[in-house]
Amino acid sequence: MRWIVFLLGVTAFMAGGLVLTYPGPRPRGYEARALGGLKTISVAQSIFRLQSGRYATSLAELSNQNLIGPQLGSGERMGYRFKLIASTEFPEYLWLAVTSPTPQISEHAQRHFAVTHAGIVHYAYGQPIPLRPDCTIQDRFPVLGK
Repeated sequence: MRWIVFLLGVTAFMAGGLVLTYPGPRPRGYEARALGGLKTISVAQSIFRLQSGRYATSLAELSNQNLIGPQLGSGERMGYRFKLIASTEFPEYLWLAVTSPTPQISEHAQRHFAVTHAGIVHYAYGQPIPLRPDCTIQDRFPVLGK
């Protein structure tokens, strides 16, 4: 009988320790949502260009064509803010989309992401990737997966 009480006590202690050390939401879950949003934008841009001969200049334009959902079209989805521009000089060839965590999740997700017209994803820790009118990304922002 003492062994059962002892084992129950050890089990309860270990379970309590696991509950106390649970780190909360995982950054990778948030980041996967952000990358999923960028992939959706990338596919929508390809379809938009096939239909109109140029890339969309805003998320609202993609949403109005029903190529992305209204939530992503509003610029905020699942804890991330999204922005999209097309090149002012070559809108038929170049675009750039960026995403950054909202203040509500910035404690858990510190990476910011960007995707280019070529589908290359870049990231930055703790700082947003700027939207540049020429749709280029500075070399200081590494490519995801390299």
